[in-house]
Amino acid sequence: QLHVKGFLERPDVITLAHTFREGDAAYTRLLADPAVAAVTQRVNFEGIVSAGAKAVYFLGRAVTPAAELAVAPAVFDPTVDTGAFLSVDRPDGVVIGKGLAEILGVDVGDEVAILASTIAGKVNGFDAVVVGIVNPPIPALSKRLLYATLARAQAGLEMPGAYTEIAIGLQPGVVPEAWVAAATPAAETSAPEVGDGLAPDEAPAAAAPARRGPTSGEHLTRR
Repeated sequence: QLHVKGFLERPDVITLAHTFREGDAAYTRLLADPAVAAVTQRVNFEGIVSAGAKAVYFLGRAVTPAAELAVAPAVFDPTVDTGAFLSVDRPDGVVIGKGLAEILGVDVGDEVAILASTIAGKVNGFDAVVVGIVNPPIPALSKRLLYATLARAQAGLEMPGAYTEIAIGLQPGVVPEAWVAAATPAAETSAPEVGDGLAPDEAPAAAAPARRGPTSGEHLTRR
């Protein structure tokens, strides 16, 4: 993944200083890189998801559905997972871990409510519908995992056009370590604020700023 320089120094919050913006030079450069097979934008965040009287802390990842599956197809396996992955046709949809679904007592088609801190430190809430349930092999992750669409999370977190992470899928035959070594100086030259956390995605590889979920591919548990 690629992060704005300084992002990893505060792994618990989202600040505008540590986000990319639409049209960012690093993202544009990656799209043109012949060694890169796919690129996607993400927002990692966290909050509380509830259904009825049950409320649970979650670790969220907001993604653009098609781009996320291109970079990390293992996030949803239709042969073993339930329902479907996120879709732009269902912007209010979420995909959650099987353990989280069991704790909340929900299934595909059920509604949940999400609370999270905005980037300005306010608490915002929005409703969602469970469209898919995934079964990661790590029980602790299964009890916390939630995927939402990027546009919905950007609106809910009040950070339109901003994202915290760029995930990269490399072409077959490209050596990740060699690509990182070559790409890092270019990233630092084209965008001086970019540098921390540059690594290929291996998943096919209170009045405080918004809290963010885990980074460096922690949600991607199947390869």
